[in-house]
Amino acid sequence: MLNHQDRVGDPELGHQMIKKRLGFLLLSALAPVLVIASLYKISELAKSKPNGFIRLEPPHILQPGDTKDLGFNSFYIAGLSKDSIYLGNHSTPFSLLVVAYNLKTSAIRPVNWGNGIKVAKGALLSVDSGNVFLNDGLTGQRISLDLDDKGDRQVVKTFPYLASVQIGRTGMIYRSIDKQENVLIKQAGDIRSAIIDSSLLIKQGDGIFSTDGLLFSSRAQNKIVYIYYYRNQFLCIDTNLKRIYTGKTIDTISRAHIKLAHVKSDKATTMSAPPLKVNKSACASDQYIFINSALTANNEPHEVLNAVEIIDVYNLKDGKYKLSFYLPNLTGKRVSDFKVYGNKLVAIYGKYLTVYTLKFWRTNKN
Repeated sequence: MLNHQDRVGDPELGHQMIKKRLGFLLLSALAPVLVIASLYKISELAKSKPNGFIRLEPPHILQPGDTKDLGFNSFYIAGLSKDSIYLGNHSTPFSLLVVAYNLKTSAIRPVNWGNGIKVAKGALLSVDSGNVFLNDGLTGQRISLDLDDKGDRQVVKTFPYLASVQIGRTGMIYRSIDKQENVLIKQAGDIRSAIIDSSLLIKQGDGIFSTDGLLFSSRAQNKIVYIYYYRNQFLCIDTNLKRIYTGKTIDTISRAHIKLAHVKSDKATTMSAPPLKVNKSACASDQYIFINSALTANNEPHEVLNAVEIIDVYNLKDGKYKLSFYLPNLTGKRVSDFKVYGNKLVAIYGKYLTVYTLKFWRTNKN
């Protein structure tokens, strides 16, 4: 039997020790990746498993219309009116593409913001009530013009914001961060008129990630809707930041499934694992709220998430669930943006624009 001194000089033993150390280092390096991958897989499984609810899916709700090739995949829906679809382009804030609902006519409309206008990358256009707005939340400003380029431009300074909706030409409601919490702010003119409400968004643990969500409005009803990304709740308020009701989506995820990590070097908090997203996107019309759900119901196969976008419809008046329908993939592309005006649903799939007709609109307006 070899003693300790004999084993120290053994070349084979040295190679084995090096291999063990390399294996240990490799395992140590891969462990965080494997953990994150596992959490991501668990998150994906949670989306597709039965989630304790049933969807009402009447047939023939959605009537497909024509499709238009826009040429580029950088367009988004800036607004809808009775006669026109207004498309912004992520590449430039200086023009709108105006398209008829039959998709047969379109025209580029330049937007003359004037000289000296500087906006951050990611600033978005929105069109509402005959006005076009340039929303630059990063630098804290909103610029407005008449769509027909009549009258002077108006520049409104704001707090930095993450989402916003218009209230007339000079007013807005937007989501910002105050004291490490998401808050809703109403601003009727300059920044001195800003009213901050920190009570409307209900946090679950932290005040930023757990209350993250989407802000949108129904001009016809003068109602603002805020829907949380990671739980089954949405908030309906009026233009004075007064709560009208708190609604619930039909799924059962009442608590945000998020894991946070604190980065000491940056003095910041971030997500340590992919969260379980409940609501992906949403919009409102004059009668309904349309929510793009990320979860399957008990009466749906889990494969449905790969083939369609699930749209759940709620009554804007009281938040009650009405029905659901699917937006199918188009040429292998998923819906990147959608909005509703009247009985028309407008969707963008990459570089393609499609208009659908909602059949249930005419039969039941309650």
